This record gives sequence, C-alpha cells and structure tokens, in this order.
Amino acid sequence: MTMSYPLDPVHRLTTPYHGLPGRGRAFRTLKRPCVTFNGDGDLEGTVVAAGANLRPTVVLKKRDDRFRRDEPCERISGRGIQRENMKDRGPITRKSRGTGVSHLFNGWPRLIRRIKSTPHLALFLDFDGTLTPLRRRPEDVPPLDLPTRRLLRGLANRRGLDVYVISGRRLADLKARVPVPGAALFGLYGWEGPSVPSMRRERELIRKAKKFLRSRLAGLKQVWLEDKKLALAVHYRGAPLPEVRATCLAVQGSVQHFQPQLRLLDQKKAWELLPSSVGGKNSAVLRLLAKPRQPTLAIYVGDDAADESAFAALPHGITVRVGNTPRTHARFYLRGPREVITFLQRLEAELA
Repeated sequence: MTMSYPLDPVHRLTTPYHGLPGRGRAFRTLKRPCVTFNGDGDLEGTVVAAGANLRPTVVLKKRDDRFRRDEPCERISGRGIQRENMKDRGPITRKSRGTGVSHLFNGWPRLIRRIKSTPHLALFLDFDGTLTPLRRRPEDVPPLDLPTRRLLRGLANRRGLDVYVISGRRLADLKARVPVPGAALFGLYGWEGPSVPSMRRERELIRKAKKFLRSRLAGLKQVWLEDKKLALAVHYRGAPLPEVRATCLAVQGSVQHFQPQLRLLDQKKAWELLPSSVGGKNSAVLRLLAKPRQPTLAIYVGDDAADESAFAALPHGITVRVGNTPRTHARFYLRGPREVITFLQRLEAELA
C-alpha cells in the first residue's frame, strides 16, 4: 500500500514525522515530491517512512538540471521534517506551464490593451533573480547597470505609474544596488522602508536565534549566516551534502526551539528565519495598494518563494514568476532577468 503526502514549497519547519502510518517493517513510500529544499525547485524530496521504530528518510533528486548544477542530489537521513503553509498565503495549486501558466509575451497584445485602459499602474519588482542574475553570495551582486537604471527611472517618472522594488535585502544594501530616483525601495520583504514600525521585539528574537543557530553550525565551512536584523538567512549554495544535512537538522532544531515565534521561508539555496509576526511581501503590496488613488492595476514580477504570497494576494493583477518552476500562484512566467528587462523595455515603449 502506498500513501502520498505532498507538501507546499513555502512553509515553516514544525515537528518531525511522528504520525506516518506503518507497522512492523512495512514501508510507506511517498511517491510524489513532498519536500522542496530550495525555492527554485530544482530538487525534489521523497520521504520513505519505515516502521514505527525507524526513522523516515528524505531522498533528494534532481528535477531539472538545465540551469543549475551546484546542488547536491543524494540522500538526507534523519527524523524528517513536517512543514506547514505560511499563515499569510493560501495553498499553492499545481499549474503546468502548458495549461495554467503561460509565457508573458504570448498574450502581449491583450495584456497591453488592459494596461493602457487602466488609469493607474503599480509595478512591483523583486531584485535578485529578477532584475539581476543570482550570484553565489548576495554581496557579489553588482549594482544595476546604467541602461537598466535609465529604464527604471523612465518608468518611475511616467505619470500614472508607480515603481516599487521589494527585496529580502536590507534597505541600505538595496539602495546601493538600485540607485534609481523615483522608484520606491523596500527591504526585508517590505518591512524596511517608509512608514514601517521599528519592531524591536522581533529584532531581539532574531538576535537570540542567531546565537542559538551559530553554535550549531560551527565547523560547516560552506554554510554561512546572513544577519538582516529582522531576519536570519542560512545560505548553503555550493555546500557538500554532509553540510547540507547538518544544516537542515540545525535549522529544524532552531525553529522548533523558538516555536511559535519563528517561521521559515525557503529561498534559493537558503533557508530564512523570520518572526512569525512579520508578514510576507503580500503585506507590503496590499499596504501600498490601499492608498487612496484611482483604480489601479498591479503588475508584480518576482522569482522565488518569497514572492508567492504577493502573487496570491493579487488574483486580478498581472503576476509573473521568473525562472524554472512549475508550481506558482502567478498567471505568467518569464525565463530569466534578460526577459524581465525585455518586458520593461516593451512596457516603456507601449506607454510612450
């Protein structure tokens, strides 16, 4: 007998798989992908649950290696992890690019008619992986080049169009890489920027979580912590499998230790710990759209799991997922940052 327990790719770590059915040494195998260890979805996890006294095992395999080849693809053993949806988004439904999600340029004439018929536009953009390619470390990403800055400045200065860049980076870091007058910048998923509270308790919680987690990651040379003050990112891009395994267990233990105060967000080759009271990018988007103005059409372009809550919050907007993933709330997709720039150039030309 085979039983499947599919999970969503954006979730937080909670408790181990204690309740998986199984008696004696009979095995229950979860055939469908049920754990995604990174936001870009190029690894699939299959949980093989043994008898009541044995531990489940998470088996990782490549789903698509056309774009990324630096991810380990072997076996992670341990107690296993159970994950649940983030509180600020609904369940992800699987959409095939052949049916539910189409390339943005395929329906361009119809989209442009809709854009031109709307009195006001709000353009929301992610930074890493959307406006610029991803790098091994966040500090390796250079500032936007001059043509892209000019393009964004031209859009931001256009009447009836607001341009927002919402990133998981710190606001000061984002400003250094997106020096675009007229564009509104928000860091930490929208929780650093104009009219955002200081959130002292949440910052103290992250400080304690950093101290707790750092001691458990000692000796892992290819894994590193990024302290964002209001969030804590654990990067494992390029790390060997044993270090990924140890990091997985350390992150699990940290979130369990601070429950229910912390939640976890899967990023591309990273796990990010955030206070449970800090919402996702959807909170920032809805807050900005709530300002009194003319009827507004929201256009949101992003590339990873952190953007999914914003996609879900904009069912009537133009939502675009960037990159290689078959599971998304977005209605359209683009293949990478180059196509994002092409889209922005087309948009500017149509609005001229």
